[in-house]
Amino acid sequence: MASVALLGALTLSACGDTNVAAKFDGHVVTEQEVASVVSDINEAFQPAKPYTPQQALGALVRAPYLIDYAAEHGFPQTASMARTQIPLMDPSDATVRVLQSTAAIDHLTQADQIALTKVFGDLEVDVNPKYGAYDPTQAGIGNVTPDWLKPAADNT
Repeated sequence: MASVALLGALTLSACGDTNVAAKFDGHVVTEQEVASVVSDINEAFQPAKPYTPQQALGALVRAPYLIDYAAEHGFPQTASMARTQIPLMDPSDATVRVLQSTAAIDHLTQADQIALTKVFGDLEVDVNPKYGAYDPTQAGIGNVTPDWLKPAADNT
């Protein structure tokens, strides 16, 4: 009975670990990283529309590729540069990566964007279902409607 419960828990907890928000290409993003990015961004910048966990997870998925691309193409974005862009004493490392990648985006040419669109389109991301699913066309995390839900019939 205990093994059935364990198997059920592993099946329901995407990525095989309840702390994992996403796995991709040898990278793991934890739920703590997502939460720290959401907290840091909302506290530091107080956006009109609060930064969401889906936005944070999408940014964390894109970050390693954007940071590496920037370094390889002559416009590196360092962690120390990113830390100067946030008015917090001690932002999380995950937040710093998001800020680095955001700074990299500001330097992309149209050719760079096309190259990265291909990278993000080919990326396979295993996302914890509570965040949604990876959308390669948007290179982000979007909500998913389970296939067992059917729209209500229009009775007019």
